[in-house]
Amino acid sequence: MQYVADWICPDTGVIVVIAPPVLDKFASYVQGKNKYEAGGILLGYRRGDHFEVIHATEPSEIDKRSRFHFVREAKYHSEIASKLWAKSNGTINYIGEWHTHPEETPTPSSLDINEWKKLTMKSSDQNPFVMTIVGAKELWTGLSHPNGLIKKLIEVT
Repeated sequence: MQYVADWICPDTGVIVVIAPPVLDKFASYVQGKNKYEAGGILLGYRRGDHFEVIHATEPSEIDKRSRFHFVREAKYHSEIASKLWAKSNGTINYIGEWHTHPEETPTPSSLDINEWKKLTMKSSDQNPFVMTIVGAKELWTGLSHPNGLIKKLIEVT
């Protein structure tokens, strides 16, 4: 399976590029039968209005995982984000979230949408965040805006 690396918002032209190692990491967590959901945070660069995702954290032992549910515990993931931020002199930042769904073509659940809205609206950063759901065959990628709007991105092939 090969996921698409380049995404664009049809309304605004915002581009999201996901690095190949991140796509490989997503593929390693695809949910087969009886596999739990996985997830983490997306780290990378904001290039003006655009995003370059260069790292995705993996699930930790303290995250809560089940077949149809993933809850990220902040401590482990924020420690990785802090280390990469310091190592990059503040250029690598938190830019979003990812998790898996046990379906080939994923779509956000109402719980996903509500959590993304809460997360984005409570952020002091007034920029959108990248949200990705990993399915068995495809990704769903979108932007969650501080005003609560969620925009689905389309694949650039």
